[in-house]
Amino acid sequence: MALNASSMRDKIKAHMAQVDAYQGSDNADALEYRDAALEAMCAGIIEEIVENAVVETTSGAPDSEHEGKVY
Repeated sequence: MALNASSMRDKIKAHMAQVDAYQGSDNADALEYRDAALEAMCAGIIEEIVENAVVETTSGAPDSEHEGKVY
């Protein structure tokens, strides 16, 4: 299965749902929320890539470093 925007969105939403909501004026708390939200988004993107990326190996040995194209 190739990468899919709606599947990636769902994974990001699932990770974002685990971040506690924040409403306030404390700068440190706002920065902590921002970092947690960014980490959740990145986790969703990584999860989608790991689970659904189709990779074509273009060079290198299969048991070491190699290069490829992700679809």
